[in-house]
Parts: sequence; C-alpha cells; structure tokens
Amino acid sequence: MEKNERPPTLAILPVTLFLLAIFLFLVVFFGLTQTKTYEQVSRHTEGYQLPQEPYDLNDAVGRGKAFTIEYPFDGEFTLLWGSDFHLPRGPFGGREKVYALLEKAFQEIDPDLTIITGDLLFSFNSKRMLKEFALFMEEHQRHWAFVFGNHDGQHRHDRVALADVLPEYPHALFSRGEEWVLGESDYTIALTHQGKTIQALMMLDSHDHRVYDEGKGPNYIYPSQIGWYRWVAQGLEKVPFYAFFHIPLPEYALL
Repeated sequence: MEKNERPPTLAILPVTLFLLAIFLFLVVFFGLTQTKTYEQVSRHTEGYQLPQEPYDLNDAVGRGKAFTIEYPFDGEFTLLWGSDFHLPRGPFGGREKVYALLEKAFQEIDPDLTIITGDLLFSFNSKRMLKEFALFMEEHQRHWAFVFGNHDGQHRHDRVALADVLPEYPHALFSRGEEWVLGESDYTIALTHQGKTIQALMMLDSHDHRVYDEGKGPNYIYPSQIGWYRWVAQGLEKVPFYAFFHIPLPEYALL
C-alpha cells in the first residue's frame, strides 16, 4: 500500500454515517407525518340532532362547554393570536425561541387572552409537550384557548388523549365541546362587560385529513359544527361572532 493511499475502512465510515443519518431522519419524519387520522363520515353522510331547548350560556359554562371573560376596566380587550408553533421535544427542538417570543409579547402588549389555532405540537411525546406548554402559560398566569390543528393529534397521542390533559390547568380555556358535535375542540368563549355578553369567540375543530377523489388533503368543518354554531348564535342573539380554526376555508383561495 502506498503511503498516501487511504485505508478502505476510513472511506466507508463517512458514507455509513451519512446513510445512517438519512435513515434516522426518515424514521422521525414519517413517524410524525404518516399517522394521519380520518373521520368515518363526510359532510354528506353525517347525522346529528340539535337540542330542543335554546342555547343557554350559563348552562354551557356550568357543563364546561363554554367560558366567559370579563372586559378590562378600560374597555379594551387585547387578543394575542398564534398558530403552527410545531413544538417538538428534545434538546435541539428550538422551542425556547417560541417561549422567548411569547414572553416578549406578554411584556409588550399584555394580552387578555392568547388563542392558538392549531398545530401547537409536532412531537413523538405530544402529551408531555402539551403539559410543558400549559405549565409555561400557568407560570406566566396567562389565559389561553386552543383548537386542534391537523398535526396535533398525530403519532403516539390522539386528540382525545391530549384534550384530557388541559382541564387540570386553570388558565387553559379548553373544552371538547358538545357530545353531538363532531370534533374535540368546538366551544365558545363569551366576552362580557358588567355581566352582559357583548362578543363571542367560536372555537372550531377543523380535524385532520380525509380522502378526496383527487387524493388526500386537509379535512373540513362538518354539518354538526355548523348546526352548533347557528344554535349558539340564536341563543346569544345579536352578539358579534368571531370564529377561530386551523384549516382555511376553500373560499380563502378567492381572496
């Protein structure tokens, strides 16, 4: 062997490590993205029955299906809205940057409520990640609301398991909603002034994925959710409504 000739094992080692790195990346990527969930019904086949009695906010609050927040004394309600944080677990996830941005926003605008419209999580251990985020909000004493996105319930923990985490955190305004409404995060937050509802925030679950004729794609809002929205609107009468959800409506493409 010539002096400058590299032993074969030294040449093979970098290639092996490179292929191993690609393999591990693909395992993580497909493990997090190929666990989509699908509803068993469509907007054409879903059946539901509206309650016979009118919507009553106090009853909904008492049953844990709605929440109320009183307007501040100055008459201005500040809302912080975020989406698609995709918080991962692990030392290289970079979630500390998200926490730092939120802390900066808390200091600068002092929001009365923070709303996260989906894809908060992107982690193998999403339940632990959700608990960590909820604890972060508790430590800062910030009320927050959350609706599921299409990635939150993927991999190890589904939406039901994640939904069961949040009731133990007082600052988390979250409900799985009425049993007859499809989804795991359909609920109302009423903004009140001197005890009177003046605005309503409607949280809508836009689900995960479904199969269309042209292939797989994001899911949509179902008839039972629309019926629930109208039921609440009739009960609250002429109160302005603001809807929060993850997947844009098809009409958004026309803007």
